[in-house]
Amino acid sequence: MNGTATYGGFRPDVCVVLSGAPGCPNVGWDYTLNTIHLANGSHSLEVTSTNTAGKRSTASMLFNVSNASSAGRVNIDVPGPANNPYSGIGLMRGWALNANVHIISVSISVDGVPVGNAAYGIGRPDICTSASISPDCPNVGWTYSLNTTLLTDGSHTFGVVATAADGTISSASSSFTVANWTAVTPMTINIDSPGVSLTQAYSGVVTFGGWLYESFASIQSVFISVDGIPFGSASVHGPRPDVCTSTSVSPDCPNVGWTIVLDTSLLSNDIHTLQVTGTTVTGQSYSVSRQFTAAN
Repeated sequence: MNGTATYGGFRPDVCVVLSGAPGCPNVGWDYTLNTIHLANGSHSLEVTSTNTAGKRSTASMLFNVSNASSAGRVNIDVPGPANNPYSGIGLMRGWALNANVHIISVSISVDGVPVGNAAYGIGRPDICTSASISPDCPNVGWTYSLNTTLLTDGSHTFGVVATAADGTISSASSSFTVANWTAVTPMTINIDSPGVSLTQAYSGVVTFGGWLYESFASIQSVFISVDGIPFGSASVHGPRPDVCTSTSVSPDCPNVGWTIVLDTSLLSNDIHTLQVTGTTVTGQSYSVSRQFTAAN
């Protein structure tokens, strides 16, 4: 078994022939198959459907695979079907490489529609065990900030296509779920530090922090990234009675604070962007960001 197809696609052309069939006209199915994991040549695609009564029906068809090169590889770390539903800005990430030439672009699509290019060249020494794996090693990571408020709630497919300098491509896809709030600002996130002034420079090990809450659900985690690069999880549920004027503000009150310790010496002396993403126990997330200056 390779995976589960998405069912419910609009197919009125089918229902003209099968008039009155249960489910009409939403009887279509689709499935994204990454053929780079298959050997070049003939393969058989087998589709098995199961109805609500437990009865099954199977159909199959042959298809050919002819990938231009097996030297290219692309991987999606996030998103995945096991991730919580996304709301607001979702930071997607992974890696891509080619054994022979440089990667020149990593393009992103959602449900087959192009949405932009990912930032490529992030350090991933965990992927590159030796420089000979790829001329891009160890900087083979990619990240992309996806605004999920532009998508409908429900299941979607995130696609990545990496193009190498010799024109060969490699691709991957992953399913994810969107569950945006109806409110404009469903979660309140505040960044106390770093401050809004870019003239204040930070050096060495610093503690950044602030507070966040959601009115109807507890905060489960706070994830931090710098310049789109994942940094780690912040400490959450610190006491902030100054924020909570009453317990009705949030079920977390008065423990709505967050903090993270960050070593700015690992950053270049420049302006950077801190992104704070909170996720509730019900799986919805929201993000805010702020720029700060590092000067070591």
